Amino acid sequence: MLLTVDDMNYNSCGVMGSQVPNITPHIDQLARQGILFTRGYVSSAVCVPSRTSIMTACYPHRVSQWDGFGKPASAEKVPQAGYNIKKGTPTLTKALKQAGYVTGILAKPNHHLPEEEFPWDVVYGHHAYEELKHGRDAELYGKRTEEVIQLAKGQKKPFFLVANAGDPHRPFPQSTDEANSVAKGRFGGAMPLPSKVYQPDEVPVPAFLPNLPDVRKEVALYYSGVKRADDIVGSVLKKLKEAGVENETIIVFLSDHGAPFPFAKECSYMNSTRTPVIVRWPGHVAPGKIDSTRLISALDVAPTLLDLLELPPMPGVDGRSFKPLLYGKEQKNRDRAFTVYHFTPGHEPIQQRAVTYHQYTYVFNAFAAEKQLFTCGDPKGGLTYKAMKEAAREAPELAKRVQFFDYRTPEEMYDDQQDPDALTNLMDDQSKKKLIRDMQQMLLAWMREKEDPLLPYYVQYLHGQKQK
Repeated sequence: MLLTVDDMNYNSCGVMGSQVPNITPHIDQLARQGILFTRGYVSSAVCVPSRTSIMTACYPHRVSQWDGFGKPASAEKVPQAGYNIKKGTPTLTKALKQAGYVTGILAKPNHHLPEEEFPWDVVYGHHAYEELKHGRDAELYGKRTEEVIQLAKGQKKPFFLVANAGDPHRPFPQSTDEANSVAKGRFGGAMPLPSKVYQPDEVPVPAFLPNLPDVRKEVALYYSGVKRADDIVGSVLKKLKEAGVENETIIVFLSDHGAPFPFAKECSYMNSTRTPVIVRWPGHVAPGKIDSTRLISALDVAPTLLDLLELPPMPGVDGRSFKPLLYGKEQKNRDRAFTVYHFTPGHEPIQQRAVTYHQYTYVFNAFAAEKQLFTCGDPKGGLTYKAMKEAAREAPELAKRVQFFDYRTPEEMYDDQQDPDALTNLMDDQSKKKLIRDMQQMLLAWMREKEDPLLPYYVQYLHGQKQK
C-alpha cells in the first residue's frame, strides 16, 4: 500500500519535529511501527511530476511529464510535451497488476495518465465528491479502503492500494476559499471538519515566512489541513487492522512535496522537496528505527516495493531499491538527491535544477538568469503572499525578501543543517567555493546522464560565469 498526503511540509508531522503538539498521531504511530527515513526527497515540488516519479521510478522529463495540467506552451530550451506520460512507460500499477494484484486508487487518478499505463481495478476519483468528498473525508477513505480489501479477498488475490489524502492542499479547512467553493456547489455540500481546528495562537510561523497576522492565520488553516490528512491516515490504518490484513501489508508513506506557501511548494529548497519516508511491514521490518543520514528518493519507492515482493524490476528506471537499508545493511551512494522543476501548473517554463549533497543544497534557476518573473499558483494564492506584498510597502527588508521570491538569483547554495529555511545564500561565501564547484559538477554530470534538455543552457551558463 502507498499512503500519501498532499502538500505537507516535511517537518509538519510530529516524528519530524513539529512544534504543534499531537498534530499527527496516526502518522507518528506508523513511523514507530516501522522505519522512518527523515531525509526523503521527491523529484519535483509540484504534484503531477512528483507523483509520476513515484509510480514510474523515473525523473519527470524521462517520461515526458513536464507539468501535468495540460499541454505547456513551447519553450526555447525544453521541447513540448503533453499531459500524459509516454506510452509504454513501465509503472508500478502495471507491474503489480501483471503479478496478480487487485489495484485500486483513492483520489488523484487524474494525476496518473494515460489510463492504459495505470490499469486500476478500482478508482475513486478526486472529482467524484460523493466518493471521497474531494479527498477530505476520513470516514469515506476508510469505507473505500475496506471495499478494495474485500474485493481482493473475494478474488483471493493480494491488493495494491494507493490512498492519496487531499489535505493539506488548498483550500484549507474553514478557509474563505473552501467556503466559496462550497457556496458555488463545487464540493457538493459542507466539507468535513478535521478532528481539531487550529487557531492562529496555537501554531508557529515557519522562519521562511514573515510573522504577519494574515500569514499566521493561514498557517493555522494549513495545520488544520495537516490534522485532517492525519485523520485520513488513521481511518485507512484502522480498516487494515479490522480486515485482518495489517500484519501482511507493506505500507510506504510520504508527502508529494512541501506546503503551498512562498519558498516551499513549486520551488527547489529543502522545504520544497524533502519528505518523511515511512516503511512498515510487521514481522519483516523492525519497528522503531530512524535513519537520519541516508538520502532516499521517492523514485526509489517502486523499485523497493517490487524488490520486497520478489517481483521482477521495472526496466530502465532511475530509482533503485533501498531494501538493504530496511534490514540494517549498508548501501553506497546515499549521500545526494536531485530535484527538478520544469513548468508551472500554468505552463510557464520556470526551469530549476537542484542537488542536495550531505547537508547542502545547490539550486540553479534558469528563469532568474533570464530575469524572468517567477510565476506560480498555490504559493501566491490565499492570504500569505498578499500579506507579504502589502507589508513590504512599509518594510524594506521584507520588500527585499518578496523581490527575491519573485525573481531569485541564478544560483543559490544553502546549509540545510544550519539554515533549514534557506535564508542565507552561500554563493558568495569564499570558504564554500570548492564545495560549490563540486556540486555544480555533480549537477552537470547528472544532467548529462539523464539527458536533461536544459543541459546545453546550463553548460553555456557555467562557461559564461568562468569568463567573468
